Amino acid sequence: MPATLLTFEYVNSLLHYDPEAGIFYWKNNAGIWGRIKAGSVAGTTDRAQGYVKINIDNTPRLAHRLAWLLYYGKFPAHQIDHINGIRNDNRIANLRQATNGQNSRNRGAQSNNKTGMKGVTLSPAGGYFARIKVDGVDHYLGYFIQLGAAKAAYDRACIELHGPFSRTS
Repeated sequence: MPATLLTFEYVNSLLHYDPEAGIFYWKNNAGIWGRIKAGSVAGTTDRAQGYVKINIDNTPRLAHRLAWLLYYGKFPAHQIDHINGIRNDNRIANLRQATNGQNSRNRGAQSNNKTGMKGVTLSPAGGYFARIKVDGVDHYLGYFIQLGAAKAAYDRACIELHGPFSRTS
């Protein structure tokens, strides 16, 4: 059976979205033998990625994209960015459209970063390097003896170059 084309009307017939809480509720009894009761919370948080997914017609759908659809009446033209970086926080105030580049700017420090600070790496000679990537190009911000100075250099550049999509931690 082909996947159902998701439209505002179809999704709205299945789900109620509370934009202030970011939570979805089923409007009708659903599932095999009616196990899902009307009024129950829809969706589960994916343990691997942290996003809320809601099964519609046996296909997992990203809740943040469904939130956009139900609130604005259409799917987003681009990706959806969780402003605070919390992937299961689907309050409409926490969601914004973003290009792939904008969305990647709002990431935290990588888990393998030895300094624990975004944009700052250890120098083999001691001290710290600060760098920032803009539109796929690495920009060297300097070498610093103090970790705090390297972090401050990154933070200034991040705010200036990434604007509302900047994330300094």
